[in-house]
Amino acid sequence: MASTLVIVITIVSASKSLSTPEFVFTKYHNETGMGSPVYVCLIGLLLSSYGFSGYEAGAHMAEETKNASSSAPKGILYTCIATAITGFAYIIGLLFACQGNIDGALRGPNEHPVVNIYQMAFTGANGSHNKHGSLAMTSLLIINLFFAGFSSLTVTSRIGFAIARDGGLPCSKFFYKVNPKTKTPDRVIVLVFIFDTILCLMPLVSTTAFVAITSITTIGY
Repeated sequence: MASTLVIVITIVSASKSLSTPEFVFTKYHNETGMGSPVYVCLIGLLLSSYGFSGYEAGAHMAEETKNASSSAPKGILYTCIATAITGFAYIIGLLFACQGNIDGALRGPNEHPVVNIYQMAFTGANGSHNKHGSLAMTSLLIINLFFAGFSSLTVTSRIGFAIARDGGLPCSKFFYKVNPKTKTPDRVIVLVFIFDTILCLMPLVSTTAFVAITSITTIGY
């Protein structure tokens, strides 16, 4: 949350100019080829849904939580509130920092629009670019994604362990083991890590397949 605040303040402060409030709050940008604003808006909400994914972690960790009947629901509620506030602030900051240039964000030198906005924010009026500034913001973003991966690994390994306990995995008896030293389900953790690694490496083989899987996952959420 602190890094999100740092990124928002920095890119807004560094931008040579900012988007107008009218652009940020009322601009409608549609490149889907579909004419229904309502349908396109609903598709756009999938991004917000994906941003909220993970709030249910409190339920998955309830068996390891003191006073779980109250702590787990509070964790879910507080996570939704925190995600809504930081997510809204982050998106608003990006929209102001993109200087009203959606095309520049979507079709900039990088494949990732967010990184393009970072570069736009640190480009001066004379066209000079502060590489250190945009690199620092991108590094903060990567660190957050790295920690998000750990969170996902933690939650998914707990889910996998519960499924193995109920005999729902192939070789469930093998995976339903707790390391007596670390008190963690190491075998399930390794299984999830391998599976996640394969998914993360999939774009090197087929970007289309990776996008299809992540899109289906978002809808599933």
